[in-house]
Order: sequence, then structure tokens, then C-alpha cells
Amino acid sequence: MVFLGIDVGGSKTHALLSDESGQVLGFGVGPGGNPEMVGYDGLTLAMQAALQKALKKSGMKHSQITAAGFGIAGYDWPFQYHDTLQAVQALGLRTQILAIENDAVPPIYGGSTHGWGIAACVGTGNNVRGVDAQGRIGRITGNSSTFGEYGGAGEIMQTVLQRLAWMWTGRGKATALAELLIRDCGATNLGDLIAGLVAERYHLKADQAPLVVQAAESGDAVSGEVLTWHARELAASVLAVAGQLDLTEQPFEVVMAGKLFQVSELYRKSFIECVQVGAKLAECKLFTSPPVVGAVIMAMQAARAGGAGIAKARAALLGIDFKNNKY
Repeated sequence: MVFLGIDVGGSKTHALLSDESGQVLGFGVGPGGNPEMVGYDGLTLAMQAALQKALKKSGMKHSQITAAGFGIAGYDWPFQYHDTLQAVQALGLRTQILAIENDAVPPIYGGSTHGWGIAACVGTGNNVRGVDAQGRIGRITGNSSTFGEYGGAGEIMQTVLQRLAWMWTGRGKATALAELLIRDCGATNLGDLIAGLVAERYHLKADQAPLVVQAAESGDAVSGEVLTWHARELAASVLAVAGQLDLTEQPFEVVMAGKLFQVSELYRKSFIECVQVGAKLAECKLFTSPPVVGAVIMAMQAARAGGAGIAKARAALLGIDFKNNKY
């Protein structure tokens, strides 16, 4: 049997082909495909790009795929299912065994010990989803700062913009971020940067968030405050989902997924501390494998593969270094 997992984010898309033992058959990377950013045609194109690379490396065809699991950023609500399904069907897969979820769900299946828990996901945006042992679902809106949900790189840069404005007006403290972003944006000084941001000559983007981490590690107080605040806000979302699932007083796992958790010790520690204040028995686990591993596990579960076999396949997939692999 051949299982396909596809993970769609705002900046990139991964496709992974695996057999039932967890042996990787093919792996492909495509552009970001969040339909809120690129539309549903763009979603299909992003998935197709990643899938074609995975198929080419594996030497396989669409018709050989037994089941497929999808984690799709921007698929947040039931009313979006029809359009999302059409985008998936446009890939031309023969199988009807499909598991389609928001991209915050695969890390639960890939990163938790028993296939349930809460995933806190940070990328361009943020999201939190939970599944308890009985299969009940908990969630936040997944619609970012407009709905009061923070923690992702894009939201961090929104806060940085405010702090730069406060520095310029004299309301807030000076920050080393100003010089870093002046240089990165090509501005001449802070006044030019602020004016250029207003005029949309310059833009602060999610991919500049590593500069915030860099400044915080160098001792910049404002950068540290920004990272800590966002980590605590994300933790508050986790505790809300834990409350929905009646997990607050029970042992459960929190899967920390996303590069920000990996590169910023301050962000990670602030998050864990806040989670454990509200849920003392929670165990926070860093998930370093690509979430597409969880999408493959979703495909296996949809095909009703045996539990023991899935556990072995999951262990095999988690042991692969996808950054330095031959696939």
C-alpha cells in the first residue's frame, strides 16, 4: 500500500509518499498554498507541484496511491469544505479514501505518543487544535489577530510594527530591531522606514521574524518582550482548548510545532511555563519533523491500517532527517 500526505502552509507545501512500514518513497516541496492567500486554484497548483516532485522521485503514479491525508492552512470552517475538496480532487487521485483537515491537525497524529493531545502550531500565523482520547475536537478560530489569537511570525511582526512606531513617537523604548529592519528593508533611517511602511514602499513580513529572535538573543529588551508576549498568548489558546476538552486537570501532551519553537529558547520556555501554570500535568513536546508526517498517518488511519502497524510506521518516519535526505 502507498500512502500520501500533503501539508499546505502559507509559505510552502510538502508532499510525502510512504509505504505501510513507514519507508519513504518520495518527498516533494512546492510553494505556499493557503487558499486565503492564493485562492483555491492556487491551492491545487501548490499541492500539484509538491506531489509531482514526490511522484517523480518515487517512480510511482497517481493510481497507485491507496489513501491520502491533507493538512491545509486556510481550511478552518465546515463551509469551506466543498471548495477545499474540489481543490484536492483536481489533483487527479484515483483513491476516494481522503482525510482533509486544517494544517494544525497533522502534528497531533505525528507528534503525540498516543495519537491525541493538543497541537500548538506557529508558522506565518498560529493555530491550536486538540483531540482527546474519545475523539472529541477542540479548537480556536484559527483566524489570527483579528480574532485575538497571536503567536505566529506574521502576528509578531504586527507587534514589531507597533513598537517601531512607539519608538519613533517617543512613546516606547528604543529597540535594536529598528536598525536591523532599516537595513533589511533598505530604508535610510527610522523616519523613512515608518513613512515607507505607511506608503507601502516597505513591508514587514513574517519571514523577518528571525531578526526578532536574533535581537532578543543579543539582549534587546523590546524583542524579548514581544516574543514572550506572543508565546504566552499562544499558551492561553492552548489552555482554552484544554478547557473545551476537560483536560486541564489531566495528563495530556502539547505538541509544539513550527520553526519558532525550535529557534527561540525564550519563546519555547515562555510558552511552556504559561501552559504549565494552567495545566500542571501537561507535557510539552517539541515536534521537529515536518507536519506532513502526521498527514501520512492520517491517510493510514483513514484506510484503517492496523494500530500496531501505524505506530511502527510513525516511528520510522519520525526517525528520518528530511533536511538531509536522499528523497
